[in-house]
Amino acid sequence: MNVAELLPPPKPPQRPFPWRLMLALLLPAASLAAGTGLQRLLEGPIPAGDASLRWLLFSCAAGVLLGLVAGLIRRQKAAWVLYGAAVPWVVAGLVMAGVRAARPIREMVADHREAACRAEGRPVCTVREFRAHCEKGEATALGQPRSKTCGADSCTARWLYKGPFRPDNYVAPGSILCSVVSGTDGHLARAS
Repeated sequence: MNVAELLPPPKPPQRPFPWRLMLALLLPAASLAAGTGLQRLLEGPIPAGDASLRWLLFSCAAGVLLGLVAGLIRRQKAAWVLYGAAVPWVVAGLVMAGVRAARPIREMVADHREAACRAEGRPVCTVREFRAHCEKGEATALGQPRSKTCGADSCTARWLYKGPFRPDNYVAPGSILCSVVSGTDGHLARAS
């Protein structure tokens, strides 16, 4: 009997770790994160101007330095430095294109939610309507108040708008508050 027959079959040769792909994926993330850190470190309190543009410029500077390090590791300095300088702009452009491409879908979902609200028979289905009814103190259109307290000469009623929202006016549900103060005779004193 041959001893080689008792041994397990040899393992196939392993593929080398894909360093180039790993560096190509890590460099954008690292440069954008380092750009955030550099901006906070060097700027301090938020100065006037476009913070997003300055963040991209800081990210490009970090990308150049990180690209230089990657170029030293891979022995291709110029290509990695150019990649490090360009990749923050490429990522920002891809994100902006994704946001722009998703806008019609978000509008379609908002239209569907507003139509469902109207089908339920609710009189207030947009933030604009909620604010208009609130400013006029129209309690019947706003529905049942969340809270109502009455004193000797006035009553205060409060409503929260829970939705639906449109993409351009979304806030956390329950954070838009209407407060109506009226006299004991029901006349509007003030609303906000």
